[in-house]
Amino acid sequence: MDIEECIRQGYLLRARPDQELMVKELKESDYDLKSAQAAFRGGDAKWSIVKSYYAMFHAARALLFAMGMKERRHFAVAVVLESLNKAGRLEAEHLSAFHSAMSAREDADYRYTYSKETAETILEAARQFAARMKALAKGGQSNIPAPHNYNGAARAPGKRGKKGNAQPGAGGGDKKHHRTGR
Repeated sequence: MDIEECIRQGYLLRARPDQELMVKELKESDYDLKSAQAAFRGGDAKWSIVKSYYAMFHAARALLFAMGMKERRHFAVAVVLESLNKAGRLEAEHLSAFHSAMSAREDADYRYTYSKETAETILEAARQFAARMKALAKGGQSNIPAPHNYNGAARAPGKRGKKGNAQPGAGGGDKKHHRTGR
């Protein structure tokens, strides 16, 4: 699946680049990375893996907001990262790290398989990945390809607000491990 197919299926939405949401996602990424580090230091490998993945996920979402996209499924983030890699804008190790972290998070959450070694590897990958996403997101539009056929409005089937624009916050992925009130 590519970006255009994700848009057609409603897994990605086109939107205007949003600096405010980009900054919010970078803050969430920083928070999750600190939580992952604390969990690792405290011997909680499972939580360290989960929070490391979410640090990466939020950093990638920040980049999507900078690009003028919003995801409605976690895998759509990976599709955008794959596109950036193919375009020569994102190194393969970061794409691989995101896929590995996603898989490790699913293993920890759903199959109860995790280890200190995996937690350490994913935590280090999350540090590097978050830094790279931040650099890309803050680097301006010249560093990242724009979505094709940008029409100035976020659109997807279902969730419609005034003038047919998608509601902010509609979708947004798995909130299972997030704090409330933010």
